[in-house]
Amino acid sequence: MDFRIATIVLGVILIGMISFKAVKKRTTYKKLRNYLAREQYDEFFKLIDAPLTNALYPDYNINYFKLNAYLLKEDYEKANETLELLLRYPLKHQQRVDLVRKAFNIYVGEGKRQLAKEMLDEILNWEGDEYKPYKRDAMLSYDI
Repeated sequence: MDFRIATIVLGVILIGMISFKAVKKRTTYKKLRNYLAREQYDEFFKLIDAPLTNALYPDYNINYFKLNAYLLKEDYEKANETLELLLRYPLKHQQRVDLVRKAFNIYVGEGKRQLAKEMLDEILNWEGDEYKPYKRDAMLSYDI
């Protein structure tokens, strides 16, 4: 009987912890998004660097969110540092595609032709018909 009660109590605690994490993750994301929308960068970076936020989100997601904040803030030095960090992560293919496209557009926009060329070379090596529009657009952007 005592074992069954302990199992039920542990199950309730586990469900409570999972629920708390899901709710906290959702509310933290909304706060982060709202801080960026209102250009409250100090509050954004304070929250994103908080230990609880780091426990809720994978490191890649936190750094990707920071990259977007630096771009909105027009802090291109920190954006480039964060982008270089993100490009070193081992990623799933679709995450890599998203990041490389973003990096390419940033580098082209900043006139960093050598870095843009590295991203263009990677884009041109993607296999599959779904990447043809990306390849065409990237080549046009790079040539401009």
